[in-house]
Amino acid sequence: MTSDRRGVPDVPEGERQERRAGHIDRVLRDRAAVLAARDDSEGRETEELATFCIDGYIIGVPVGQVTQAATLSHITEIPGGPPWLIGLTTVESGLVSLLHLPIFVGLPRRGITDLVATLVASNGERSIGLGTDQLLGIEDVLQKDISTMPAPIGAITRVATTTRNGKPRELLLLDVNALFSDPRLGRERR
Repeated sequence: MTSDRRGVPDVPEGERQERRAGHIDRVLRDRAAVLAARDDSEGRETEELATFCIDGYIIGVPVGQVTQAATLSHITEIPGGPPWLIGLTTVESGLVSLLHLPIFVGLPRRGITDLVATLVASNGERSIGLGTDQLLGIEDVLQKDISTMPAPIGAITRVATTTRNGKPRELLLLDVNALFSDPRLGRERR
């Protein structure tokens, strides 16, 4: 066997490739073992939210409390109704009250609203349409990014700080049960 100038024995090319392949396999096995040993639940718990935009606010509603999303084709205004009650609309052949959530909870207006769709939220007994400028989609938000608001804004009780397209943003989270417990929405008629 020959050696290099440092006196290290030369290894035939085939054996060298086997050693490299073996080393790579060992490294990959070790990395896989470390990843498998990690507690996936730590910091990985997510909440699935249907998100929409209205008046410049991005709002999330737990997907389990969303029954429908639809484009608005017609709105019937309610004369003399409160400013947060946009009117009535039909979704899947049923009438739905349409709520302007930022006005309802007392958030300051930000620009002009162009209502184009509704997200229908339900607590299992009651449903209400939430007016939207834009339906954004479904997002999985990490629990670690969600915090309880020190001073809830009506039914907006939590906030998530997330990034979208590399930009930080604030996502306001709607508590649907708190929304329906607000006395301004009245009680379910039987």
